[in-house]
Amino acid sequence: MPAEPSVSPHSARSAGRRLAGVGLGVVLAVAVGSCSGARSTTTQRSTAPASSAAESAQPSASASVDQGATDYLPSQPPAGPATPDPVAAAAAVARAGAFLTAFARTDLPQEQWWAGIAPYFTSSAAEVYHWTDVANVTAHDVDPAGATLLPTSTSYIAQVAVPAADGTWTVRLVRVGSQWQVERAAPPGGRP
Repeated sequence: MPAEPSVSPHSARSAGRRLAGVGLGVVLAVAVGSCSGARSTTTQRSTAPASSAAESAQPSASASVDQGATDYLPSQPPAGPATPDPVAAAAAVARAGAFLTAFARTDLPQEQWWAGIAPYFTSSAAEVYHWTDVANVTAHDVDPAGATLLPTSTSYIAQVAVPAADGTWTVRLVRVGSQWQVERAAPPGGRP
């Protein structure tokens, strides 16, 4: 009885790699053949999985925007920012005028001046303005009656122009609950 040939694990792996290499070569040959325009029904069936995988991996050159990214965009452009209702707008203007009047009280000692303006601020603005020296404040002769709401205001952020002797200050307020609180006071010519 003849002996069966033994197959070493190394030669089995080599045979598997050769078979995989041949399979890959066939897939590539079919893919190249389909790109050249010579398609047959068997070529189309054998390249369908390869071409759909390639299409999903690479974006289309003709598409400049991913359609999936625009699925959630509104069909109409959004309206402009909502402005505060008349009552809230009047409250913001009054608060900005009262704040700048208190801020301009440079005749007061530091502690008294700070006690007069601290309640107007948001907590984060109070931390910043706490270090302001009253001697460095340039605002004086504030006209709170001349304060006006700027058109850049929204329902939650109000910018109010408040005239003073040194020019018009811009007071930026944010709505915290039902109250407007000062976030920033920009001197004339400063950034609002």
